[in-house]
Amino acid sequence: MTPHALISSDFHDVIKPLINLTKIFGFLPVCSSQKGQKTCLNLSINYCICGYIFSAILFSLSILGLTEDLNSAPIRMKNPIVKYIILIDLGEVAVTVLAGILTTPFKLPYFWKMLTGFGKIEQVLPPHHAPEEKKRSFWAVTIFLVLAASVIFFDVVVWGLSASDLGVFFKRFLPVYVSYLLIFVQQIPFCFFVRVIRLKIEDLNGAFRAGLERVQNGENQWISVMKVNKQPKVIQGKSALSYERLNEFMRLVEEIEDVIEAINGFYGVHTLLILFSCLLHLVVTPYYLLIEVCNAGYLPFILLQVAWIVLHLIRLMVIVETCQRCIDEYQVTTNLVLKLLTSPLLPDIKEQVEILAVQVSNKKIKFSSFGMLKISRSLLTSFGGALTTFLVILFQYGGIHGNVY
Repeated sequence: MTPHALISSDFHDVIKPLINLTKIFGFLPVCSSQKGQKTCLNLSINYCICGYIFSAILFSLSILGLTEDLNSAPIRMKNPIVKYIILIDLGEVAVTVLAGILTTPFKLPYFWKMLTGFGKIEQVLPPHHAPEEKKRSFWAVTIFLVLAASVIFFDVVVWGLSASDLGVFFKRFLPVYVSYLLIFVQQIPFCFFVRVIRLKIEDLNGAFRAGLERVQNGENQWISVMKVNKQPKVIQGKSALSYERLNEFMRLVEEIEDVIEAINGFYGVHTLLILFSCLLHLVVTPYYLLIEVCNAGYLPFILLQVAWIVLHLIRLMVIVETCQRCIDEYQVTTNLVLKLLTSPLLPDIKEQVEILAVQVSNKKIKFSSFGMLKISRSLLTSFGGALTTFLVILFQYGGIHGNVY
């Protein structure tokens, strides 16, 4: 694998806001330079070192603050029954951010492979609507982070009102709140690149639909390669789906699979920890909520737990639905190829479509973390069963007496 990646300037413009956001916090320590019409991305040692120092300081301050609150004049851990649950709940946030930053530089070869794959895909399906896609990505990320920051601010206000000394409160929990916000930043790149590969598959499906429509209308667009003096007659135009164009689509399917494997490899640690974080918080937060409701607790705290539950559900659904929509779009590709297979085609074109049908049928794309955790809607069923089981265990362990707040 190459120690860098060359991408088109248009594609770099689309991913530039994402790179700038994530490299500041150490999640993507890369730098860019212009080489002719392309942009070169390389590992940045400076950003890597800064990310390591930042993550070490943030993790240390978070653990020290939680330990202090556990052992002396607690603010959030006053309830002796659930204080260790609160410690695990908040400590997991710091661990997730630390592990995400520490492992990223070792996974960069997958990142180069992913970007190189996108470049090869663009050679077959040129990019389009780059400004619109950049704007759409910007607003999606902004809304997601503003929503997360709003809930975190609500949490600061509710817990800050219960603290006798705001200075002590921020000293103990400000690093944890920063880590909480970074978890949301951490999951954005994975969802972004999965969405990009879905858009590429949509472009591929658009080409297949155009070819299928011409065939069904009796237009002779699927022209066989004619041998004239042993030289192939090349069909001009990207819309003319010829024998050679089908060969390009075969290579495109291979590139799509390679890019998805690279995404799984690069974001394996991130997705595993983020999904575990969603599972843990969706167990613990409803437990806090039910305890407060059963004991007629503080209304703003009850509303806060509802807000956290909704936010964690959004985190989970964004990851799952982004992957599921990509999987569904690839299934559309398979269906379109099978429809082409039953259409009236010239013999050599039909032979290529048969090979393509076998190719797309055998290559079932999937998003996973280390091949252990498949990310699709079936994950929601697994999470539902796990949440019920762990909630029952928590109630047996801690009961419903007392208050968290």
